Amino acid sequence: MALITGGDSGIGRSVAVHFAREGADVAIAYLEEHADAQETKGLVEEESRRCLLLSGDVGRETFCREIVDATARHFGRLDLLVNNAGEQHVRSEFRQVSSEQMEKTFRTNFFAYFCTVQERADRCAEASLTAAGRGRRDARPGTGAAAHPSSSLSAVRRFRAVSLSDANVKHLRGGRGLRKEPELT
Repeated sequence: MALITGGDSGIGRSVAVHFAREGADVAIAYLEEHADAQETKGLVEEESRRCLLLSGDVGRETFCREIVDATARHFGRLDLLVNNAGEQHVRSEFRQVSSEQMEKTFRTNFFAYFCTVQERADRCAEASLTAAGRGRRDARPGTGAAAHPSSSLSAVRRFRAVSLSDANVKHLRGGRGLRKEPELT
């Protein structure tokens, strides 16, 4: 059983379909792209798996907590959490990034990760997976506003790995192949 944020299209859709092929039921959290979400649901169901659609803004803490709770209630458990949702606004100049845009980017790319993982840690026992695209990690021209949340995510992942090490939680991260989080003591 997997919950995938941003699972309606792109990498998230691919993860959902591949998990379904491997036998997982899937919950997909998405913003408002209902047609994309329905298409992904159809692809998951073609693999004879169940798919729960959860529409809302992962930039809102309450929604992050609700999707973890709804998924666990609907399927009876939550085995994997894939934090894939993210946003990026390409700007040619640093001064074009508004405070509002920066806050929204942090809410979507950083706070959503923190809130879903925190809520999941309170109720689930085994694996955690996060996925992030390179565009959100690298400060290439025009992407700096999106790179900062991913740098912050690295620090939170390390903190999570240490603080939850005694809770039998496995920590994996996405990127270029899955890697186990570094053991920190």
